[in-house]
Amino acid sequence: MSSTWFPGITPSRPAPVELDTGVAHPARIYDCIPFQYRTKQEFGRFLTGLELVPPGIVPMAEWRAEEERQPRPAPVEAAAYAAAARKN
Repeated sequence: MSSTWFPGITPSRPAPVELDTGVAHPARIYDCIPFQYRTKQEFGRFLTGLELVPPGIVPMAEWRAEEERQPRPAPVEAAAYAAAARKN
């Protein structure tokens, strides 16, 4: 905080460090890790130890499709899976 912006006011703490946008930072992780499409089997590993409940693992575009307006995107357009599971 610059005292020229607020004459007569002393900051209670130092100014934050400048963020170097040329270096990876957790807040900007989307810039560094490309999207990785997972197969249904790979996605299913995240649910190990859980009991799948209907509709189970399905393409996100087909998630409860009967309750949604049509037309729906094709599964390849959504490019992700959704699941419902519960802890035993």
